[in-house]
Amino acid sequence: MASRARKLRSMAPVMGATTLMVGLLAIASPAGAAPPATCSEVILVLDESGSVDPHEGTVRNALHAFLNSLIDSGVSTAVVEFGTAAQTVFGYTAITAANVSGVFNPYVDATAAGDVYNAPSQLGAYTNWDDALDEVSQLNSTSGVAPLVLFLTDGDPTAYNLDQAGESGGVFVSGVTTEAVLRAETEANEVRAQGSHIIAVGVGNALSDASSVNRLKQVAGPDVYTGGTLDLDLTDTVLVPDFADLPAAMQLIAQAMCADPSIVVDKSVNLPAVVAGTTVTYQVVVTNTGNVPLHDVAVTDPEVPGCSQVVGDLGVGESVIITCTSSVWAPLTNTASASGSDPFGTPVLDEDTAEVGLIPTGTGTPGFWKNHPEVWPVAADEVLVGDWNHNWICDPSETCLVLTTEEALAATGTPPRGDMTWNLGRPLVTAWLNVSAGNDASCIADTIDAAIVWLLAHPLGSGVGGGDPAGQEASGWAGLLD
Repeated sequence: MASRARKLRSMAPVMGATTLMVGLLAIASPAGAAPPATCSEVILVLDESGSVDPHEGTVRNALHAFLNSLIDSGVSTAVVEFGTAAQTVFGYTAITAANVSGVFNPYVDATAAGDVYNAPSQLGAYTNWDDALDEVSQLNSTSGVAPLVLFLTDGDPTAYNLDQAGESGGVFVSGVTTEAVLRAETEANEVRAQGSHIIAVGVGNALSDASSVNRLKQVAGPDVYTGGTLDLDLTDTVLVPDFADLPAAMQLIAQAMCADPSIVVDKSVNLPAVVAGTTVTYQVVVTNTGNVPLHDVAVTDPEVPGCSQVVGDLGVGESVIITCTSSVWAPLTNTASASGSDPFGTPVLDEDTAEVGLIPTGTGTPGFWKNHPEVWPVAADEVLVGDWNHNWICDPSETCLVLTTEEALAATGTPPRGDMTWNLGRPLVTAWLNVSAGNDASCIADTIDAAIVWLLAHPLGSGVGGGDPAGQEASGWAGLLD
C-alpha cells in the first residue's frame, strides 16, 4: 500500500470555541510493525512573532502535548523557530523519554542555557514565513527529507528575505503584502518538491478572516480541515481559532501521525477431519497487532455461534482466546470475523477460516453401534430418528421418533422373541446411525420414514406379534432396512 490514511475523529470542537478535552494516548511500536510514513521524521516550525506573546504558555502546553504523545514512537523531530528571521534549533532528534526530559522540555519551558522558545523572538517580532520555509528546505537537503512539516503560525507574513538576484540580502519588513506571500509560496513549493507534506496549523483570531485564511492556503495548500474525520494525507491546513484548543489539536495530530490500528484473528480446530456427528473444538485468537488500543472489539461466527463474543477493549499486543464446540455432520468451512475501532474511530477488520472434513465410515452393524456408543453421531442423551437436517430439532416438515440413548442401545441388541416393535427398532436405529454418520440415505429414506410412522403408532415394547397384520407390515420394513 503506497499511502495509509491517518484519520482522527473528535477534532470538530477545535474549530469552535469549546475546549477539546483529550486523554493522553501513548503510541507503542510493536516489533515488526511497519509504521505510517509520517511516523518517522517531522519538522516543527514554530511562530515566535510578537503576537504570540500573550499565548506563549498555551503554545508551550501544546508542544508538550505533541511531544509526550510521541515518546518512544520512533519519531524524530527537528525544530525551526521564526520571527523576523528563522533558524534551526534542533536537527532531527529522537522523541524518547530521555530526550523529552533533557532536550525538548528545557527549550519549550525556556529553562535551557541556550536558545529557548520565547515570543517575541530574539530574531525579531515580525512574521517571516519565507525564511522559515527556507530553513525547512535546507534541513531537507542536509539532513534528509521529512515526510511531514507542521507549520504553526498565528498570523499573516509581514517580512520576507531579500535573497533573489539583484537584491541586497537580509530581511525586508513589508507588512502584509502579496510579495511576502508569494515568496513564502515559492519556498513551500520547493519543500513539497523535495517530498514533504506541509500542514499549516493556523491558530488564533488573526487567521479567522477569509483573506488571511486564503493567504495561508496559498502557501500550505487548498485542503482545509473543517471538522469530522481528519485525514493527514488529505489535509493542508488546520484552523484553531481559540488558542486554548491548540494543545488538544497538536496532541491529536501527533497521535494521527503514528496511529496504525490493526487486528488479526486466527481460527483453528482440533480435528481436521472427523466421523459425522463428532464434536470438535474451535479456538479463536484475536490479537491487537497495531500500535494503539482498540475498542468495541467483537467476534462473529455465524456457523458456530458459540464462538461469537463481545471482547470490548484490547490493548496494544494483547490477545484474547475464545474456545467453543460444535458437532459436525457434513464437511464444514466456517469463518470467524473480528472487528473493532481505534481511539479515533478508524475501523479494523480481519477474518480467518477453519475447515473440518468428514471421514468415510462405511456402514456399521447393529453390534458395532451397540459396542461403540461413544462414536454415535447424536446430540445430548437422545437419538432423534428422522431429523434429516441434523439440527437437533424435529422441524414441522419432519416426522421424528425420539429415543433416549438407553432405548436406542436396547434396540441395537437382540430383539425379544415375538415383539415386532423391537424387530423393526433394531434395523431402524442401525440404519439411522449409519445415515447420521454420513452414509447415503437415498435408497432407504422412504423406508426409514415409513418405519418411524409405524413405531410412533406401535411404540417399542408394545408387544405387536408377528402374526398381526401390523406385525407383518413391520416385518416388511425391517427386511428392507436390515
